[in-house]
Amino acid sequence: MSAPVAPDSSRSATPPAEAAAQTHLREGTVRLVASMALIILLMCGFAVLHRLATGSPWYAGAALPGIVASVLCLLLLRRGRLHAAIALLLWCMVLLPIVFGLRAFGMGASGLVALPIAAMGAAWLLPARHGIALTVVASALCIAGYLLVSGGMVGVVSPEPLYQLLALLGTMAIGLTIGLFGARALRAELARVRAAKESLRVLNHDLESRVAARTAELTVALQELRQTQYELVQSEKMAALGAMVTGIAHEINTPLGNALMVATTLSDHQRELERALAQGLTRSALDRFLNSVREVSEILERNLHRTAKLVARFKQVAVDQSGAQRGQFMLDDLVRAIGTTYQTMLSQPGITFAHEASPSLAMDSYPQPLEQALVNLLGNATRHAFEGRTRGHVHLRAAAMDDDRVCITVSDDGVGIASAHLQHVFEPFFTTKLGQGSSGLGLPIAHNIVTGLLGGRILVRSEADQGCEFRIELPRVAPQASAAQSGSEPDTVS
Repeated sequence: MSAPVAPDSSRSATPPAEAAAQTHLREGTVRLVASMALIILLMCGFAVLHRLATGSPWYAGAALPGIVASVLCLLLLRRGRLHAAIALLLWCMVLLPIVFGLRAFGMGASGLVALPIAAMGAAWLLPARHGIALTVVASALCIAGYLLVSGGMVGVVSPEPLYQLLALLGTMAIGLTIGLFGARALRAELARVRAAKESLRVLNHDLESRVAARTAELTVALQELRQTQYELVQSEKMAALGAMVTGIAHEINTPLGNALMVATTLSDHQRELERALAQGLTRSALDRFLNSVREVSEILERNLHRTAKLVARFKQVAVDQSGAQRGQFMLDDLVRAIGTTYQTMLSQPGITFAHEASPSLAMDSYPQPLEQALVNLLGNATRHAFEGRTRGHVHLRAAAMDDDRVCITVSDDGVGIASAHLQHVFEPFFTTKLGQGSSGLGLPIAHNIVTGLLGGRILVRSEADQGCEFRIELPRVAPQASAAQSGSEPDTVS
């Protein structure tokens, strides 16, 4: 494992405990390298002095290269170039024992013990490639040296016992130094790991606290959002209910007011007849009373019939399923019949109508409610789509979506629906012609029939001056009455 020996400015800031461990590790590495360089320098210096004292060539052997390498290593450490000093020292510990030790001592050279020590130091202090390179080079040089010595191409010089003892002591000193400082570096590494674990634990605890706090905030926000949503829904419901009550009151107020006025008139005529009876009833007075009763009865009957019709249409919004007859029919036949009936009802000469349906669209559903829904959509197009226009076109189309569903569209090229009204077209009594003959119940009845009894959905698409399209998607086999009680909300696309 490679240990960091110099701080890296590109890394992010480290915790104080980890930074202290890295500083301690770097200082221990510097002391280790300096101690090894000094040991090699002292050994080589002693060897040179001994050669001078004995009259031997002082420059022979590995002493002089060892002194040069040690001095260069110390100079590099002084300049702060730790990596270069380590690399120089460890490579010298590989090359010098092999190149000079094999020639002097043969394969029994004690300096060869420094080879695994150097490889271990490279693996710890330098990147992995240095350890691999050291091992490969050392192995190659040892094999080459063995072959040269065994082949007699290199003669082995047996040095004095003092040199052998000196080499052995130097090797032991170097190994001991690496072991001592390696242990210190390992403790520093373990301390750094413990500091990192503690920092990670504190960070996890802080993160958990933040997550818990944020979760609590989000929970409160979600509760507030749900409460606001509930209040908005209730407000929308109350607004829709108010509009519906206003529509009911406006629509029923006129016929009931007329009926009340006629009933008051009939009561006045009754009092006049009673006075005439007291004074003597004449034939002409009785005829006038009977004529007025007849007129009042007709007006009263007409207004009460209108009121009953409004109430009956309003009850249809709930889609009473008890009276609906289910049966099997062909959708194209139903569309053709509706088209024929609607064509005869068009009173505006500039409005044209066309219908088309794919053949053989067998349905198992409720034909009369479906016909009512389509007639309501067509009637809505006739009353509202071409206001202010003399020409227009209405189109009724039916086609299969897949094997189980059909699609029916009612479209026109009229004035379209304003975006502000698009979300309210299926609300009961919502109409832009209130008091002008429109009750605002046609589209709600069609919506409830489609989404409730027929088990489908209805979508409306409209743009200003681009016409309007109502799209009905239905299953070919309608759901049973119990499964069709709840209808889906309409989809609007502006």
